[in-house]
Amino acid sequence: IQVVGDSAGDAAARRLLFSLFTEGLTATIADTLWAAKSMGLENWAFDAIRNEFESANASTVQSHIDETGKFPKRHSVAMTDIAEMLAESGYESTLVNGIGLTFSHIMHGRKIPFADLTNE
Repeated sequence: IQVVGDSAGDAAARRLLFSLFTEGLTATIADTLWAAKSMGLENWAFDAIRNEFESANASTVQSHIDETGKFPKRHSVAMTDIAEMLAESGYESTLVNGIGLTFSHIMHGRKIPFADLTNE
């Protein structure tokens, strides 16, 4: 047993926040695989996702948040391109609009905690 706080709900809050991460990641994987299937690229996408996980470590996480924090417009433009490509393939993503909104928040000044924004 690990004590995480003095208030009722402290442990539940941590669990739910972690679930936001894990369930969101799972949803992103599913949406990517569905999109890839609509384009006949599901095998390639599955292999690419597996390779990303096999090579990932703690510095990968830091690199992702640093890159996104420094260049949110680049990521926002990429999401627009992705949305257009998926629309052409006939696939309606369940996540693209929400991801684009997240990048929009970052572009308009919402900082990502722990992002190193030096050398902007």
